[in-house]
This record gives sequence, C-alpha cells and structure tokens, in this order.
Amino acid sequence: MSFRFKNIVINYFGFKENDALINFALLFIISAVFVSIGDTIHVIKNATSTIKVT
Repeated sequence: MSFRFKNIVINYFGFKENDALINFALLFIISAVFVSIGDTIHVIKNATSTIKVT
C-alpha cells in the first residue's frame, strides 16, 4: 500500500499506523459495497418483474 494512500486513510478515518486495521477496514468497506450493490440489483429485479405492460 502506498505511503500517500495510507496517510489519506489515516487522516480521513482516524486510524493509527496499524496496517492490519487499515487492511481490515478496506476489506470491510469493499465487502459492504459489494453486498449493498447485490441487494439493490435483487430489489430492482424483483420490482421490475412485477410491472408488466400488456
């Protein structure tokens, strides 16, 4: 991980110089975004399947 990016993460999220904590936080953020996008796609798929133009 680049030094500049680590400084941005430390300053923005308030983490201290702990690589394990920063890596876990980034993994958690990526996982949360992936799950929320999947849920949104699932809701849109279900909502549009009930709307039919005849």
